[in-house]
Amino acid sequence: MMSSTRNRPSERLPTDTVRLVTRILEGYAINGVFRGFSVIAQTRTTAKYRIVWHYDRALDLIVSVRKRALQLGTLLPDVPPRSSMYRDIKKFVESLHSNNRPDHRRIDPVRARLRCSNRDGNIVVTMTVFKDDFEYATREV
Repeated sequence: MMSSTRNRPSERLPTDTVRLVTRILEGYAINGVFRGFSVIAQTRTTAKYRIVWHYDRALDLIVSVRKRALQLGTLLPDVPPRSSMYRDIKKFVESLHSNNRPDHRRIDPVRARLRCSNRDGNIVVTMTVFKDDFEYATREV
């Protein structure tokens, strides 16, 4: 069992990207960051996880190495695409890249990009990974 959500320097992280992401998420689950965690499906280049979040809300996280993306499905349901709520959420997500944020609360736009989209009234958040830095993106998403 890991003692923290960060791997110790002596622990080697897997070189296989999907296994790396799985190990990071399992570490968070072991340390109680999630209320529940399971691997739904996994191949060498894709994975689907179910994460139980606040108020026992289940979220699916899909990882695609080929697309260089981590996607949280339906973060918020029933948000009209032209609503002020959706505009505010998009502004908030964009602000997470701001240089005005402390480094530990900021997503480095050189390493990853977080965006939200509205699919049939459901807000979906996608982290695009740059330079194959899936470790960073997984820890930030």
